[in-house]
Amino acid sequence: MAKPLFALTLLLLALPAVVAEPKADDLATRLRDLSSPVVAADDGRAKELPAMLAANVRDRLRAAGQRETKLWREIKNKADWERYRDPRLQALRESLGTVPARPKDFKVSVTRSLDGEGYRIDNIVFESRPGLLVTANLYSPKEALKSMPGIVICPSHHNPKTEGELQDMGVSWARQGCVVLVPDNLGHGERRQHPFRDAQSFDGKFRSGRQDYYFRYNVGMQLHLAGESLTGWMVGDLLRCVDVLHQRP
Repeated sequence: MAKPLFALTLLLLALPAVVAEPKADDLATRLRDLSSPVVAADDGRAKELPAMLAANVRDRLRAAGQRETKLWREIKNKADWERYRDPRLQALRESLGTVPARPKDFKVSVTRSLDGEGYRIDNIVFESRPGLLVTANLYSPKEALKSMPGIVICPSHHNPKTEGELQDMGVSWARQGCVVLVPDNLGHGERRQHPFRDAQSFDGKFRSGRQDYYFRYNVGMQLHLAGESLTGWMVGDLLRCVDVLHQRP
């Protein structure tokens, strides 16, 4: 029975494709020609829409906060706490998606090393997911010990690893005998994803840091469409950062 089916499949694949012309009343055609603006530009309400959307989001956030505050205040004992905690932990785990396991051939590349007074900085690169590179600064004591405390600093999601306060923390703790890793978050620093490098390449008021900040929303939306989350990918980066501290180049 398999041979006739196989022959029929080959015959169908060999036939020329016939593409039907879309009809004027075809649903896809009507959707494509549908005007996207909800309110015409000359409608007086057009200027009110951004404020309306912002107010709606603000009201929903306030309602959620009030609901959670009420439930929090009702916690009186361990059993109450666990009933409150467990569904929220589960929702958080689900929202993060699946973080790939550490690859067997996990490698850390050092692109440059800088020696300071009582500390050393290694500029490193590693993969947190297949093909996804993470750039980071690794601060360590000048004289490395066999066992040292490890610290991973996740910067606020609008500044790269080169911020002065991050470097101060890395140097200060390295001098105290710690190993400190400061990565660039996705879309920032050396992991910047927008094409605007200077004022000449951007039609408007240019501040490179703000462009990083704005474009992280694009990254988040793209991941959302793929069934992933920006927070989940950041967690994946941080898990690999812990692996870097254990491996320490």
